[in-house]
Amino acid sequence: MIKHISLIAVLAGSIILTSCGRDTSGGADAAGTRQPTPVKAYQVARQDLSRTLTYSGTLEPIRVASISPDMPGKIQSLMVDIGEPVLKGQQLAVMDNTTLTYQLDQARAALVVAGANKADAEKNWQRTLNLYNEGAISEQQYEKARLGDQVAEAQLKQAEANLNLLNHQYNRTFLRSPFKGVVTQRDFEEGDLVNPAMGRPPIYTVMDITAVKVGLQVPHNEIDFIFKDQAATLEIATTSRRTYPGQVNIVNIAADAGSKTFYVETLFRNTDGSLRPGTFGDVNVEVDRREDVLVVPRSALLDGNMVFIIQDGKAYRTRVEPGLITPDWVEIITGLSEHNTVIIEGGYTLADSSDVQIQTGEF
Repeated sequence: MIKHISLIAVLAGSIILTSCGRDTSGGADAAGTRQPTPVKAYQVARQDLSRTLTYSGTLEPIRVASISPDMPGKIQSLMVDIGEPVLKGQQLAVMDNTTLTYQLDQARAALVVAGANKADAEKNWQRTLNLYNEGAISEQQYEKARLGDQVAEAQLKQAEANLNLLNHQYNRTFLRSPFKGVVTQRDFEEGDLVNPAMGRPPIYTVMDITAVKVGLQVPHNEIDFIFKDQAATLEIATTSRRTYPGQVNIVNIAADAGSKTFYVETLFRNTDGSLRPGTFGDVNVEVDRREDVLVVPRSALLDGNMVFIIQDGKAYRTRVEPGLITPDWVEIITGLSEHNTVIIEGGYTLADSSDVQIQTGEF
């Protein structure tokens, strides 16, 4: 899992002031007159600023099913192929069930016999009970008839259970999709022998891609910024950086013993099927956002809390209090006002109150 941090400034029309002339801190022309230092500058404005954590991961289907028979057998027919959509309960394959068909016929016949034996034993038991109550037969004869009825009832239940088992096994020879999805793998042909106990691949793999999940490995110093149901976005390079909205679905509270990172699962709807399992994407999670704040390019900040303000052609060193800092932008809490012009290039060698020259241009 590859992870990097991206911090985004949302800017709506910032203006930069760009210099012309030499990139020096001041010099003399041929007549000995000192020239203003050329600089690039930026006009301070109120904008939105956000900090976003970005992680790379592999897209996985929301559900995966391996379609295999319960028992060893030969494939009688295959009804779908790779790439075909399937419905929940749709029949995908049939295993050879010829032997089971014969066994079912035998089991049905055995159930009829057991039912008849039970009926006969019950009649004999009732007749014997009447005779026993009249004192016409011995207790031994009575017990024999009662036991015969119990044995016949047990044999009937056994025949019913055997028939139910064979019916279940027969029905399981018809392999069906457990949910709506797409066939993504087929590893056998009709007539092949399949033994699930041998560890071979399934006959079919079916994926539910109505949504995809992306697993992330988040380091310990960032996990406190991530929480369940937090908004996230997914970008896929193969779709011209199209963005898909989603959310954080799982946040593991325990770190991985080896990597010491925390597993986070993000979930994204895939209504048009354009998200494909197995591809890579970048997941962005916005963890901090400041709205309508003063923002300057990060290059304007000198020594952590100083900037140069340009007034009447001179640069004045000014102390500021920075807030949210991103790789490209800095929130300014105090020290600047909207529409102040600050130097963003050429200020490192300037002395306070130096003459500077700027030219208005588009940022």
